[in-house]
Amino acid sequence: MKLLMAPLILIIAGCSSVAQKDEKYSPCSEAWFNYVEQQINTGDGYGHGPDIGSLEWRSVIMFKLGIRDKPNVPELNTLLWCQFIDENYI
Repeated sequence: MKLLMAPLILIIAGCSSVAQKDEKYSPCSEAWFNYVEQQINTGDGYGHGPDIGSLEWRSVIMFKLGIRDKPNVPELNTLLWCQFIDENYI
């Protein structure tokens, strides 16, 4: 019986990880900030970088996207900024 359960458990575990990859996060949530960081890395490869979600981090995201100082970008400290990034770049 244990031998029959092992493949079933692996199949279930594999399906749950796929669902997590496709999960949509709410802009400006901690999960969303982490997702954006996975897409647009702000660190230096040695564990140094701005705190994820901070204004400094948001500024680095804008720099990496090439949109710093663009007039149509909402203020960094707003939900509108997160929505703008989510809708246009993520």
